Amino acid sequence: MNVSRDEFVNAFQFAWEESLRKPEDESTILASYSKDRLWTNFVLAAHSGLARRTMDRLNESRPKKMDYVREWFRADALYVSGDTIWGGDPEVHFYPTKLHVLIENENGEHWDTELWRLAHLLADLKV
Repeated sequence: MNVSRDEFVNAFQFAWEESLRKPEDESTILASYSKDRLWTNFVLAAHSGLARRTMDRLNESRPKKMDYVREWFRADALYVSGDTIWGGDPEVHFYPTKLHVLIENENGEHWDTELWRLAHLLADLKV
């Protein structure tokens, strides 16, 4: 059930144009762009965000539907390289060049979710 680039672009374009149906929608969207929380909500809201509506459009033509989740890959702890892919000051923009150790700590009811994180993220050592 892969999503091709073209499928995604077409579904995204449909959802974007749907967002602009009323003239006042464009000004609301443009105003939200400069306000981080409003823009994040516009793009990522669980039931009505642009990303969700894009997925809904993709699902219209699929027998097996995709689910929408946010920030699922949060790791409990990471040991990362001390350098950043952008160079410069890591205190300003820190995106490490390498994940050395990924640690997931869970002994509760949903411990299996943590195992999926270990399976899907790339690190030299997973604990």
